[in-house]
Amino acid sequence: MTRIPCDHEPPLRHLEGLYQPRFGIGKDTPEGKAFKLVYNSVYGKFAQSVGEPVYGNPAYASLITRGCRTRILDAIATHPRRSAAVAMMATGGVYFLTPHPQIDARRAAWLAANPRERDDERSPGGPAVLLLVRPVPCADVR
Repeated sequence: MTRIPCDHEPPLRHLEGLYQPRFGIGKDTPEGKAFKLVYNSVYGKFAQSVGEPVYGNPAYASLITRGCRTRILDAIATHPRRSAAVAMMATGGVYFLTPHPQIDARRAAWLAANPRERDDERSPGGPAVLLLVRPVPCADVR
């Protein structure tokens, strides 16, 4: 199959612009929570099948799900103990029994670059054993 480029902009390009500002205002502020609700509801509208869904799009819904699952599987595959380190998997994350060196390094760098975002109180200062995946609604799908 050959991909034929088109001229229109990616249909979800504006969602990416909603994610970054949340770091500057903080995720626990009313504005930060509003941003999160907006971009997290996109998947639900795409996956909606009850009634007559105006925005239902199973292709986009499956791309979002695929992206999350791929990130989870990548995290497991790159853990030094691989699947032996997995305590539990969920739809949008995975709990490890031991720290994940690559994820911990990225998390530390991200927290240093985003000082207004603090670690969750349930995981103060220690290495992360939980990876939560940010669903990205394939902003470049054409």
